[in-house]
Amino acid sequence: MSKKEKVFWAGLALTLGIAGIYAVTNVLSSDAIAMAIGVLMGILAGIPVSLLVLASQPRQSTARTEEARADYTAAPYIVDGQFEVVD
Repeated sequence: MSKKEKVFWAGLALTLGIAGIYAVTNVLSSDAIAMAIGVLMGILAGIPVSLLVLASQPRQSTARTEEARADYTAAPYIVDGQFEVVD
């Protein structure tokens, strides 16, 4: 895609976006628009918080998870009078 095509599509998208916003703002009340903006800002504010939560969790190495699997013992049960352990 050439630079002229990129500029054309970006301009078209910007024009349609502005026209859409203009159409919506003429139909909705100012309270409804304020609520929609508040919801959008709340969602956007949650993204960095969730990334911080993910970054603060310790990573488990594969060795630790394999160790945990090795420590796991299945509960024994009796089948036909014989004592068995099935994983």
